[in-house]
Amino acid sequence: LQLPSQRRIRANMKTILYVTARVTVSYIVASGVYLNSGSPLPLNDVNDPLSLNQLTRMSGDVLIFAGMYIALYTAIFAIQLYSENYRVLETFRSNFATIIVILGATVPFAILAALAPPATTSIVAFAIVVAGAMFSVFGLHALSRINLQMQKQLDEMRALSRISQALTGNLNLESLLQAIYGQIHEMFNIENFTEELYSSDLKHIQYSYVIRKNNPQKLAPNEKTDDHNLIQRVLVRKTVLRLQDHVQDEALVQGLTAPADLCSWVGVPLLSGGDAIGALIISSFDPDRRFTAEDERLLTIIAGNASIAIENAHLYEQKSQRAEQLATLNKVATLLSGTLLPDNVIDIIISSASTISDATAVALYLPSAGTKFRLQLIRSAGLSPEFNEKSPQPLLTGRLNSDLDGTLRLSPIIIQNIRDITQSEIIRAFLLAEKKQAWIELPISIGTNNIGAIVLYFDEPQTFNEEQIGVMKTFALQATQAINNAQTYAFTDEALERRIEQLYALAAMGRLLNATMDSQKICDVVLNYASDATKAERGFVAMIRSTRDHIENIATRDYDRSAITPNVLSEGINGHILDTRQAFRSDDVRLETGYLPLVPNTRSLIIVPLLRGKDLLGLIRLESSQTRAFSDGDVHFVSQIANQAVIAMDNTLLFHRIRNARYSLQTILDGMEDAIIMIDQEQTVTL
Repeated sequence: LQLPSQRRIRANMKTILYVTARVTVSYIVASGVYLNSGSPLPLNDVNDPLSLNQLTRMSGDVLIFAGMYIALYTAIFAIQLYSENYRVLETFRSNFATIIVILGATVPFAILAALAPPATTSIVAFAIVVAGAMFSVFGLHALSRINLQMQKQLDEMRALSRISQALTGNLNLESLLQAIYGQIHEMFNIENFTEELYSSDLKHIQYSYVIRKNNPQKLAPNEKTDDHNLIQRVLVRKTVLRLQDHVQDEALVQGLTAPADLCSWVGVPLLSGGDAIGALIISSFDPDRRFTAEDERLLTIIAGNASIAIENAHLYEQKSQRAEQLATLNKVATLLSGTLLPDNVIDIIISSASTISDATAVALYLPSAGTKFRLQLIRSAGLSPEFNEKSPQPLLTGRLNSDLDGTLRLSPIIIQNIRDITQSEIIRAFLLAEKKQAWIELPISIGTNNIGAIVLYFDEPQTFNEEQIGVMKTFALQATQAINNAQTYAFTDEALERRIEQLYALAAMGRLLNATMDSQKICDVVLNYASDATKAERGFVAMIRSTRDHIENIATRDYDRSAITPNVLSEGINGHILDTRQAFRSDDVRLETGYLPLVPNTRSLIIVPLLRGKDLLGLIRLESSQTRAFSDGDVHFVSQIANQAVIAMDNTLLFHRIRNARYSLQTILDGMEDAIIMIDQEQTVTL
């Protein structure tokens, strides 16, 4: 096992070996060929001048020397490139001109030195060689650096242009982020990359793309990368952070912590309108790969292009979602307007809510037992049976209870993260058990008449923008209208059905009343028909004297007959009705002043007096445990029953009078032995 420092030393030694071999081996072999040719040395003694033939031959041998040197130098350089996994042919093809200039630039100087006049051979030749060496070393080095820098800038511009084209043409956010990684990987040849997009408050990760050792990493919903605190510094300060040497120590100085094996790290913020929306991070765990200021500069340029592309993708995604949601709203409106059955309307609302909002669970609450002070779970989807059985009251219930006069226009309650809730630990416990992290409560209101709530639940923390909230409020408005129409239809249909039943009941009761002359039976028939037609749970019919000190007849349903005394009838609302002789209806007796409960759980009440002209004969009292159980139509129906009851009582009384008179007359006639005829003054027989 080699330590990082040992690997670096070995790599440096390998490079030095190749550089030395290129220079020395090439020179030794080329020099040996030149010396074996028999040509004199170029820098010959001035006292031993060379002839023209010797100069000509020497020039040819110098060219051979130069060619041999260049060939060997190039061969060793090719071997080095191959050993370092470079593409040899592609490297020579793209840098051919530079290699030829660098290796061939010294040849003319060697020829000039060889051909210098004998008188000045030592001085001139030496000067030419030195000048050539100076040019070769410094001039060509500078030329090479300039060419390399220009080539590098050109490659960077081409790469950035490709990146810009790739990002500009991609409006799918997920594909765009993958394309960003692909371009950065190609430019920097990195193995570790992180790309994160955050919510506006920088608390919630909306999208995370993590690459470790060229393999994508799937993070859990609340899992964070090991360099999360470094990323947060980049996002909060909106500036680039580069850790190059002694990463852990540099991070510690800035109050941060870095992974123990991290060797180099660069993080660049993604900015949109001056706000940080995410970050691009490249990291290295290889000691031989450390990011430079040039890498930081290139990554910053890419981040700028990426920010624009991501913002465009966000806008495109929002507009696409908006168009889809509006289309869905239109479909939902069509579906809701196509039915007036309450169950069908509720089913459509539940099934459409998740499509509109991408919610994972939906619940519909409506007032419990006809009162707005407590909401009852009517229907849900995506929630457990335990939740449905013991569902907690929505947060909107508290606002409904504070709206005693019914003038408060409720607004949605939005919980973007369950950790932020402070109002109800009960709701928090229920939703944690359901694995829900966010929800929104949409009031169902018509004007200031609040009739319930639609609650949308989400598995992950959410960041709702104004458009999303607007779409959900529009959906809630559609649902409100549909529920109201369905309730109105159901109420009207029920009222019509009840009215028909009541008309049939009046006819049937009339036949029964006409067939009896018994006051007690009349009371029983009246109570039975009145209770059945109005769905009353209990009640009684009492016939009293005008002095109210005696009950002559009484019929009861689910009542203790002994509890109904003259005093009970003369107190509270009963006494008030007897005094005013006006029918009375209450939707909730708890709100009535002067009410004396005969049965504790009574909520709705109807009392109708039995009147013969202005004379009081008694009263009919009907009760229900449900609020708003009776309507004005029920009062009208019971009043009609009371009228028929009074007529039946009068008929009974008249019948009894006639029968008594007949019995009296018959008794008189039966007691007479001789007939007596009475004739009045007009000669009419009267008896």
